Formats: sequence, structure tokens, C-alpha cells
Amino acid sequence: GAFWFGGLTVYGIGVARMGVFGTVAGWPLLMGAIIVSSNLAGVITGEWKGTDGRTRAFLAVGTTVIIAALVVLAQAQTG
Repeated sequence: GAFWFGGLTVYGIGVARMGVFGTVAGWPLLMGAIIVSSNLAGVITGEWKGTDGRTRAFLAVGTTVIIAALVVLAQAQTG
């Protein structure tokens, strides 16, 4: 719970600093970061250890797509 509220606090600060585009890009950036970090934590803790290679490949492709989307959003914000 503390991480969730802390994340929302940082989100609020970030959106305020991002200007007009912050309300459009801030939430997807937060959600994407949550998904990527939770998947990474699952890989590190062995949560995905019992799955087959196809499932892990699907996870890797999905995570890569999310990271690419985060990069595009971040670039749109700065450019």
C-alpha cells in the first residue's frame, strides 16, 4: 500500500511538472512502469520459472512493446 500511494504521489508531482501534456502521458507512463517493474520483479523472484519457453517469450515481447510505448510517450513529451 505504501508503494502504491508513494507512486501516486510521485505521479501527481510529475504530471504537474509535465505541463499540458502531463495529463495525457502521465497515467500511461505510470501504468507502463508499474507493469514493467512488476514483471521484472516476477522474473527475479522466480515467479515465471515454471512456465514454458513460449510463455516467457510472450512475456518478453509484451514487455518490450510496453517499453517501446513508454519511450515513444517520453519522446513525445520532450519533443
